Amino acid sequence: GETVKGIPSTFGNKDEIIIYHVEKNPTKTTISIEGSGNKVIGTPESANGEPGDKTNLKIPKIPEGYHLVNITDNGKVITKVPSTFGDSDNNIIYNIAKNPSITVKVLDSNGKEIENPEIVTGDPSSKVTVKIPSIPEGYHIVKITNEKGQTVNGIPNVFGNNNEVIEYHIAKDNENINKSPNKKVIKSIKVSIENDKGEPIGIPRVISGVQGEKANVPVPTIPEGYKLNNITINGAKVNKIPNTFGNVNGNVVLYVSKSENSENPKTGDTSNIPEVAGILGSLALLLGLNLKKKNTVTK
Repeated sequence: GETVKGIPSTFGNKDEIIIYHVEKNPTKTTISIEGSGNKVIGTPESANGEPGDKTNLKIPKIPEGYHLVNITDNGKVITKVPSTFGDSDNNIIYNIAKNPSITVKVLDSNGKEIENPEIVTGDPSSKVTVKIPSIPEGYHIVKITNEKGQTVNGIPNVFGNNNEVIEYHIAKDNENINKSPNKKVIKSIKVSIENDKGEPIGIPRVISGVQGEKANVPVPTIPEGYKLNNITINGAKVNKIPNTFGNVNGNVVLYVSKSENSENPKTGDTSNIPEVAGILGSLALLLGLNLKKKNTVTK
């Protein structure tokens, strides 16, 4: 068990055993955060140790306003960060990117912003919490578009991977008054869906036209898993939607509530919900709509 310098140069009088005690060379593990353009954010942390020993390095904190894209070790994407030293050096990089944003604008018929745009950010696939913008009194929505000018239904429910812009194009209710026959006043009818808590579901639809003329009011689709309870116009309960523009703007609200046993009463398919079928059927007659039944889909 004595320490010697190595193998003797000559034989002695007794048998000898020389043992070389070896151990693996220490390795280094470095953890850093990088943003776009491989720019290092913050100060990298590193430690040295023998292979198999714990590194005791902490998971880095992602800066606010950023999200994790992936983690690489020596350039290779990994799903689990090693907690022990390997046989060779590990260069672990947390690749991050700025959170995508959604900008909501309200524009008049001249393209001028009515109010300051609202901007929200979030992790990709996380829920968008921004509310539908408030349309000024005396205006109605003409269309909703994205940053590419494409028509969309409204604000997306979740964030994507890229920045988005949602524009609500509005116009004054009486903007075309000089173009209307006999210069009658332009009125609007707004149709929306609300749950039993008074929370809006989906995007309200607004149409406008000359007072006394026929109104092709869009019959909204009741969301799947909900049932229709009642309909109000300007706060008063009714059993039908007006089919002409009146002397005041109409605010039509369809109140719904969750129903585990009800199926989605889509436009033209009310066969499975008797209490809704009667109401929507009467709406179809009042509006002059031809609602055709769809074939029931068997799962």
